[in-house]
Amino acid sequence: MGSSAAVPVEVQKRNSAVNPCSAFVALEQSNCVARGLLTLHLIGRMSKEHITALIDKAQEDEEVQKQSLNISHIHFGTHNTFDGEQSSLWVDNVKHFLREGFWCTLEMRPTHLSLIVKTGLCRQSRFIPLISMPAPHIVELGSNAVFQLTDHAGTSWSMSVGIFLQQKGVLHTPQATRIVIE
Repeated sequence: MGSSAAVPVEVQKRNSAVNPCSAFVALEQSNCVARGLLTLHLIGRMSKEHITALIDKAQEDEEVQKQSLNISHIHFGTHNTFDGEQSSLWVDNVKHFLREGFWCTLEMRPTHLSLIVKTGLCRQSRFIPLISMPAPHIVELGSNAVFQLTDHAGTSWSMSVGIFLQQKGVLHTPQATRIVIE
């Protein structure tokens, strides 16, 4: 999440070994259709009632009211807290808030894709499946590295890691010398 436009408001924090969860509100920074929307980020599993109470509490916050925005996006599983366990609770919550008119993101690992596709969530126009793929040491791979994604049918898409990192200002490579021969 970027730091410019975000006004994080912590609305709940509970440190319990049994069910640690927390929530915060900020403008969505990821490159998705919900970018710029005031978002309730949920870390951990929660009941619909608890999420509704968090939304109400956040909307009453002075910082949120200064922005004159309403929470219109809920990011479930922030920081990879969706683990596939009790998936019916997660799916029921997402479906509930989609019916209420919210945009809903579910952050998941690639291992959970089949599970989520089977739920029918991906057919919902306001559902945003966010596939999170940790890539430790990505910068050390260098400018020649490539990410490749392959679907179940064997179709592949690739992206140059070097070009992506250069665009983000993380990786700098020397400028190529262009020689023009007339």
